[in-house]
Amino acid sequence: MGSVRLFSSKGKKDTVQKAQKARRNTKVSDAPDVKKKQKKRSGIKTLFVIVLVVLIFLSAAVVALGFHVRSLETVFPNVWADGVELSGLTFEEAVDALIAAGYEQNADNVAVTVTFPNNISFTITGNDVGFALDAREAATAAFQFGRNGTTFGNEITFVRSHVERTELRDLSRARFDEDFVRVMVDDYTAQFNRAIIEDVYVITDESITIEVGTGMLPIDAESVLSLTVYTLFQALEEGAHLEIDYIPDEIDYTDEIDLQLLYDSISAEPVSAVYDRESFSATESSPGMTFDMDLAETLLANANRGEVIVIPLIVIEPELTTEELNSRLFRDVLSETSTNIAGTPARLNNITLSAAAIDGHIMNPGDVFCFNEVVGQRTAARGYQAAGAFSGGRLVDQIGGGICQTSSTIYWAVLLANLETVYRRGHGLRVGYLPLGHDATVFWGQIDFRFRNDRDYPIRLDLTVENRVIDVSIVGTRVDDYTFSTRTVVIENVPFPVIRRADPDMAPGRERVELPGSAGALVEVFINRHDASGEIVETWSNGRTRYNVQNRVIYYGPQPEQEEPPAEQAPPPGEGGEQTPPTEQPPEQPPTQPPPEQPPEQPPEQPPEQPPEQPPEQPPELPPEQPPEQPPAPPPEQPPEQAGAGESAPIWPDEIDSD
Repeated sequence: MGSVRLFSSKGKKDTVQKAQKARRNTKVSDAPDVKKKQKKRSGIKTLFVIVLVVLIFLSAAVVALGFHVRSLETVFPNVWADGVELSGLTFEEAVDALIAAGYEQNADNVAVTVTFPNNISFTITGNDVGFALDAREAATAAFQFGRNGTTFGNEITFVRSHVERTELRDLSRARFDEDFVRVMVDDYTAQFNRAIIEDVYVITDESITIEVGTGMLPIDAESVLSLTVYTLFQALEEGAHLEIDYIPDEIDYTDEIDLQLLYDSISAEPVSAVYDRESFSATESSPGMTFDMDLAETLLANANRGEVIVIPLIVIEPELTTEELNSRLFRDVLSETSTNIAGTPARLNNITLSAAAIDGHIMNPGDVFCFNEVVGQRTAARGYQAAGAFSGGRLVDQIGGGICQTSSTIYWAVLLANLETVYRRGHGLRVGYLPLGHDATVFWGQIDFRFRNDRDYPIRLDLTVENRVIDVSIVGTRVDDYTFSTRTVVIENVPFPVIRRADPDMAPGRERVELPGSAGALVEVFINRHDASGEIVETWSNGRTRYNVQNRVIYYGPQPEQEEPPAEQAPPPGEGGEQTPPTEQPPEQPPTQPPPEQPPEQPPEQPPEQPPEQPPEQPPELPPEQPPEQPPAPPPEQPPEQAGAGESAPIWPDEIDSD
């Protein structure tokens, strides 16, 4: 049987009480260590919080400082510009403060005067060399101080500016103009060197006289430059006007006469006159000058002290003097033309105005004359009046009508001067004031007349209008004995038909000429070159010009009892008028200067012979399919770029000539 252990209730209670007491005693003995550990942990936490707060505060302070610096609109504290405090000022306030302190007048009293022994002197001021300060530049430099670096760097500069003074100086030295000083020094030292030469040498137009004796050495410009620059900066520091007395070394000219220096000072190449395209005259020419160096060295080597030697000067004349070139300019009349002016006073007025606008116009070699550009737009405000002009084959009044006679008379003169025609266009109908093929029409904004001065000298256009005659002269310089003439060959001549139309509103037996009629033609102009004896040495074609036919239209008052014309005499359908034989065309007004006579011998490129003109009384029968008033169909119009050299383009009914 197993053993059994028995416990009394009293013993068990005691055991439990003892255990509890033991545990209480143990807790009481460990309490001080626990409190120490808890206190240590609490201190670490507090320190961490404090550090964190400080860091946050510092970061906020840095950010706030950066924002403050960036948004600051004044100069940093303790910033000065050449002795003027600009701390805490805005840009404009800084400018005003600098100006009030006389900042920009800092160089007014700064100057240096250099004097040589012969009283040749020069003065350079601080303003001349850029020492004068600029208030706005200084204010800009002050305002930018501490703002050009990194954000953190700018903040450090801002903080330091509260305890350190910043002086911005020498703002003017960066603008020092040494080139100005060098030019002044070179100029005045050269004057001095020439002066000491003239003290020893007597120079005339023919010779150099040298008295062998004692004198001074020429000045070295570089040494004067260095001394002047140094003294200028010294004057800037002192704010004063300083003076330099420059004394060169003395020498015995018996041994030290510098013939090469004399030669360089006197010798010069001749300068020929040239034509000035701006002033239309010759530039100033000058002779060259030199002397025989070998002869001068021999004379000087054999001279005794105090002896006078004479060196002859050699004068070299220019190839072309001013007087000679001016005498050549506009010396010769290259060509002259004149035409009679018919028509109304308004037409005469227009021709007179256009001629006055061109009169005296000078063309340099290579220049192109443009009629519309030189004359300008023909308007009533400029004095032009309404006069006859071709429009659709009819003569109508238009502002500026008639000035084609001015352009045509000039074109004739251009042909006789053998100048290059750049662009010319003939009239659609004949004109009676000059030979066929010699006219040039113009119209503002559409048709121009242009020619080039292809000679080596300038030319001048002289135009006058007097007693209803316009005279054109081209004045220039002849370089040879050639003269020129023109000859017109009529290749085709087309008489104009006469159209008679009944007008029931007219009294019987009365007639009215509606259109005068104009014969058509195809002509070719040849230019002859004559030698000094007048003989033709060359002939060439200047191109062809075609003139359109214009019917003569006559209205008449029919007789009441007049019977209808026979059927064979009725006009073709659509005419509404009666055709009669063409009457004789009124003779063209002869020009005051007729073209030269045709030479006996024909040129190599002989054009087809002109067919004999039929008498007006017997015109050729018109074909039935062609209405009497219908002119022959015109040939295709030639492009403008070829109009000057080949056949001129006629004026069709939808175009207008100011003539």
